[in-house]
Amino acid sequence: MSTSTTKARHYAALGGRIRALNSTIVETDALMGELSDHLLHMQQFAACHAAQFMSTSALLDVEINATNAAAEVGEGDRSTDTARG
Repeated sequence: MSTSTTKARHYAALGGRIRALNSTIVETDALMGELSDHLLHMQQFAACHAAQFMSTSALLDVEINATNAAAEVGEGDRSTDTARG
């Protein structure tokens, strides 16, 4: 084999690898754009769930405080009944 033939084969192989690398880079760019969109949607999703959690927590705090107040009133009634008895 001559040197020019070997060189041509190497250049052809290098060209093929560069084309494959280019297509991989294009695909990676497209996937990064898609990832960016998904991250934006995840951010909105997380904000929505955080708002739901905070509102639920506020409602539960009201219910827990009401239950504790009712329990304290009930204990107060029992202690006065015991003292009278």
